[in-house]
Amino acid sequence: MRKLTLALAALGIAALALVLAGCETRAGEGALVGGGLGAGAGAIIGGATGHPAGGAVIGGAIGAASGAVIGDQADQRNRRQAPPPRERGHYENRIVQTQSGETHEERVWVPDR
Repeated sequence: MRKLTLALAALGIAALALVLAGCETRAGEGALVGGGLGAGAGAIIGGATGHPAGGAVIGGAIGAASGAVIGDQADQRNRRQAPPPRERGHYENRIVQTQSGETHEERVWVPDR
């Protein structure tokens, strides 16, 4: 019975993280992966102490938060702008819509004509 509860708790947390986490950014991916790994580790540790569901919830929350922070740092590192090319031009901010309908602002280099 304990193993079944442990497996169901880990599966439930992983499924919830999959549904709730957006994977458009590295922060979303980090939250998803961290939540799943944290839930699994928490369920295993919680199972050893007799509380697999509680361990899965706590592990999933800590893992998701840690993964989101690490992923956000990777996103910030990728957002740093490269120096402009030698040709004349300027940067423009454009609103881009993804296939999922989410929008974000993107800075692009536009050469002068």
